Amino acid sequence: MADMTRFDLDKVNVIGKLGTTPQERGLTTQQFKDKFDEGPIALGKFVNETLIPEVEAHKAENVTVKEVHGLKIETGTWTPVLEGYTTGGTQTYSKQFGRYTKENKKVTLVFNLALTAKDPVTTDALVIRGIPFVVDSAFLSYKSPVVLTNTVASIENAHIYNGLSFFALMKENSVNIGPSEINNTFSISGEITYYTV
Repeated sequence: MADMTRFDLDKVNVIGKLGTTPQERGLTTQQFKDKFDEGPIALGKFVNETLIPEVEAHKAENVTVKEVHGLKIETGTWTPVLEGYTTGGTQTYSKQFGRYTKENKKVTLVFNLALTAKDPVTTDALVIRGIPFVVDSAFLSYKSPVVLTNTVASIENAHIYNGLSFFALMKENSVNIGPSEINNTFSISGEITYYTV
């Protein structure tokens, strides 16, 4: 983003350029008064016609994929996909939706998915793939609470791993959850935050 326009301070230094009395400068009383008004008028014009429009043009709410004073913000959608780590399987969904907000390298995902049928060939730990940005390899693993329904096991959180492009569903004590622990109407929603490269 370009630097903000700066106000020319010389425009308000009118009084210092004048003599003590109007007569010293060869001005009438009205001309002398008008000189006093020049600074505030110039300042008001600058604020109304230059500064306010520049600030309004750079509000965060006006941003999609832009930079606001060094903060790059991007928003969009992503499609969460529930799979087994070894054999993914093809689940059938009634809901499958995700949104993301990326602020510089910080990514926050919100997701909601619901099954109408799980694929019996799904094996190993359950993971959610499709996240829009790979996790930074220097980023430490992160656990985030999620909201779940229709599960056999109690899922405590989603665990995102550094350097990967998915997160795992975990029980208490960081134990992976497997396909046998959910049913055909399993649903999950939650939010998870991580850092990307």
